[in-house]
Amino acid sequence: HYLRQQADAVLTCADRAAAHWDRAKAGSRERAIAIRLRGIGHQLKKDYPAAIAAYREALELDRSLDAESEDVAIGLNDLAAAEQLSGDLAAAEEHLREALNQLAAKGHYSGQMTHRTREGRQIFVEGTSVVLKDPAGSVTGYISVSRDVTARKKVEDALRESERLYRLMAENAVDVVYLVDVTGGVIYASPSVAQLLGRQASDLVGRHFSEYIDPEDLGAAKERFAANLRGADLQGTVIRLLHADGHSIVCETSGRPILEDGVVVGV
Repeated sequence: HYLRQQADAVLTCADRAAAHWDRAKAGSRERAIAIRLRGIGHQLKKDYPAAIAAYREALELDRSLDAESEDVAIGLNDLAAAEQLSGDLAAAEEHLREALNQLAAKGHYSGQMTHRTREGRQIFVEGTSVVLKDPAGSVTGYISVSRDVTARKKVEDALRESERLYRLMAENAVDVVYLVDVTGGVIYASPSVAQLLGRQASDLVGRHFSEYIDPEDLGAAKERFAANLRGADLQGTVIRLLHADGHSIVCETSGRPILEDGVVVGV
């Protein structure tokens, strides 16, 4: 919802998260996450005073747990971004400096955060920062490496949506339905795989599909997968899969690419 700029949906998710943690009698960190999500929703709606209030509330909860944690540094960054958008540049600078002081104390930081481009577009950034110090231990500067991972986030979102739709069809299917990402990693397998291969679906997830192909058919399977990634829809191919006890099973398989905005994001 955030990537699609759906502010109301983000706020609804924030309310649901807060209600969930209240029922679970969760601690401060979980409640801070829900409150920060509320701040993100308000920021998307350009209600910057409400966003700033939410970020401040989440920040105080994080401080109560560990005043020098990465959560506090991330909260300071979020707060400064909202203050900058609201026009309060002095407050934004103050909180960015405090975040830098947190970095100086820890010596390094790695994580994801949101940034706003010059054109006003919000993006996801994955970055690593390291503090530079002189021989006396005084901070002399910082080295930061960042990359825009917004496209990757969109692909992950598309894969989750595709998996949700396939799951609705696959949970009660007799045939085995599986979903792999563009690297060949299995991210979903229907429960019926237990009857076919003697393996639980959870055992396949996170493994490469090639681990379950008869070695004699592995070359052909990889060629089919490569064709799927190029957009080919392949039906009725016979291939041998490996049962958990080691014997091969002759199967008829079909492979269909999953597209998002014309880009293959899975098979």
